[in-house]
Amino acid sequence: MERDQRFLIRLIPRTELRDPVKFLRAVAKNLGIEAVNPKITSYGAIELDLFSKNTENVALFESIISPIFSVEFLRNLSVQEGFMEDEEALARAVELFNSERFWEAHEVLEQVWRRKEGVEKNLVQGLILVCAAYVHLQKKEPQTSRNIIRRALALLEDYRMQNYYGIDINFLKSKLREELLNEKINILKIKMMNSFERK
Repeated sequence: MERDQRFLIRLIPRTELRDPVKFLRAVAKNLGIEAVNPKITSYGAIELDLFSKNTENVALFESIISPIFSVEFLRNLSVQEGFMEDEEALARAVELFNSERFWEAHEVLEQVWRRKEGVEKNLVQGLILVCAAYVHLQKKEPQTSRNIIRRALALLEDYRMQNYYGIDINFLKSKLREELLNEKINILKIKMMNSFERK
């Protein structure tokens, strides 16, 4: 039996629909595709996980919905990304995070986390939790997001240097503290510095 492949798609509605996620799930179901785990970006794009036995059905899904939705990206998650050195992986994770592709940033950071120890491992785990918090925000789970931000901050607080591979850790900690004080959590961007330190 052929195993389902997993895809990640992000769509921007070209027209107003009463329930675009319900519409997308119905189209997908008619093609034998399971569309799950909807996430909504700050600019109204819809991200879905698609599970399908073949890529042809996903291509057909994309062509059927293209008059109604603009496809920002479609990625086959069954195809593994190659190995990345820490500097490249962290730069890629920041790029993904700042594009509101939080789940993908989380996955890239896990590669780095597996190779680390001690305070540095905790720092990367804190970055992963920041990504997870914003995934939950996109899933309209603000309280879960807030709780995960608290856990992330606890791990990030142990890291005393400002710069980690170009990531301004102090700026990130400051912004996360601000978000916890706000009634509504807002999407933030990770700020990069000009030079980087490994530890």
